[in-house]
Amino acid sequence: MIILTEEYKKRVIEENVFFDCLNLKTNAGSQVRRAKAFLIYLKGHKCQICKNTHWLDSLIPLTFDHIDGNSDNWKLDNCQLVCKNCDALQPTYCGRNIGKNKNTIRNNYRINRYNNGLKP
Repeated sequence: MIILTEEYKKRVIEENVFFDCLNLKTNAGSQVRRAKAFLIYLKGHKCQICKNTHWLDSLIPLTFDHIDGNSDNWKLDNCQLVCKNCDALQPTYCGRNIGKNKNTIRNNYRINRYNNGLKP
């Protein structure tokens, strides 16, 4: 279970960004789980596209989605929770988005590491 402190909630709303997700050297999985928990707290457990809350008599599984497809854009208004069905229909779903965001923080970080002889 992820615990969201009042300080975390206040800071995300004030800065309009998931600030802890901007650090490339920390565990991304826990950051996404925290961001997902915050969106559920803020907007409720429902798909932001089809508005479903339940599927087959249980809570619908939700996926964290970046609206513009840029996984380095952690602004609050660029993040949404969608069900797996709606996620699969998005133009930014999985491989459909490869190569469209080449000038991202993460990609520049990888290029710099590669140019300096470090593992990507």
